[in-house]
Amino acid sequence: MLELAHDPAGYQPYYNFQAKLVPYELLQSEEMFERLKDKNWRAGILKMDPYTCYNWHTDDDRKVSINLLLEHGQSHTVFGAVDNPNFKIEELVYKPHTYYLLNVTKPHMVLNLDKERYILSVEFL
Repeated sequence: MLELAHDPAGYQPYYNFQAKLVPYELLQSEEMFERLKDKNWRAGILKMDPYTCYNWHTDDDRKVSINLLLEHGQSHTVFGAVDNPNFKIEELVYKPHTYYLLNVTKPHMVLNLDKERYILSVEFL
C-alpha cells in the first residue's frame, strides 16, 4: 500500500487533500474489507504535505470514516468541542496497522509536521 501511496501518479485535489482511489483488488484479501463487501464504499489514500494543518471542521458528505495511518512523521489528529476559544481536545493516537472508525460529524483537525502523511480512508456512499 505504501508503494501506491508514494507513487505521485493519480493524486487529485479532494477536500483540501491530495487523494487517489485504491483499487478494490488491493484490499479484498483483508478481513475487514471482506466484511464490507455488501456495503457501498470506496477507499482512497489521502496525502498531506509537511508543515500543514487541516483546520477545525466536520465532514459534510459523510458521517463516519474508517482510517488507517500508513506513514507519517509527527502528526496529530484531535477532536474537540469547538465552542469557545479555550476548550478540551482529545487526540487520536494511531497505533500501527490498526483501523479506526471515526465519527466525522464531530469537530476535528489534523496538524502535520515534518514529513508527508499518508492515510487510507474508507468512506461509505
